[in-house]
Amino acid sequence: MITINTKTQKIKEPILVADKKNILLGLTLIIVDLIYNILSNDALRAFDYGMLLAGLLILLLNTSILNFLKLNKEMVDFISYFLFILMTAIGFLGTGVTYINNFIQGTHDLPNPIYTLFTDLALKNSAFVLSQIRDTTLANNIIDFDGFKVGINYPCSGVESLTVFLSSVIAYFVAKKEKNIKRITTSTLIGIIFLYWINILRIIVIIIVGYSYGTRALIITHNNLGWIFFVIGMCIFWYFVTKEENIKKKIKSE
Repeated sequence: MITINTKTQKIKEPILVADKKNILLGLTLIIVDLIYNILSNDALRAFDYGMLLAGLLILLLNTSILNFLKLNKEMVDFISYFLFILMTAIGFLGTGVTYINNFIQGTHDLPNPIYTLFTDLALKNSAFVLSQIRDTTLANNIIDFDGFKVGINYPCSGVESLTVFLSSVIAYFVAKKEKNIKRITTSTLIGIIFLYWINILRIIVIIIVGYSYGTRALIITHNNLGWIFFVIGMCIFWYFVTKEENIKKKIKSE
């Protein structure tokens, strides 16, 4: 995103004045995470360090400390909004949704309903496509592809990649001060559908590779195919979004 934005910007202006609004976003991440861990008497874990580092980076970006990066105001806003939205969304989806659902149901051991929903969708859609290739059955969270069985759990559901995508889209349009609701909605829906089916394709390829070449090949593919597909998908999406924006700028200048 920094590379794309730099190419489309003709003027580079470092941040000379502290942005109090963005600084508040960074402080919020740090304070909320520390308060939560103190009240819950919980030890700092990987996500907590991520929250604290994200908050610290937002603070540094919105002061003069990182002026040597020569990021313009729009890019600093994008990074600040993206980090804040992403960390808030991950925290809410991972802890908040589960807590709210258990509170409503009056219990303490129910699974995350959003993770469950997306996992079920990934299972059914992947099994359907695979069934067009070879005999495929689905039992609980196990896909049986012609005798080769693979379990699908929530990390494979695509929730995390969609969270990153939605956070970047919201941050981008807010930083750009985009007011075209139709463009925002259309771009977001296309991106969600596109990335969702990329994840389904990833699951299908992993299973076919495992079926054809064995468990070792499956593990290697599983560990690498996800981020490769996600990066390619994001690059394609942002290429068309920024291309459309550049065309509109060119038309206006003419």
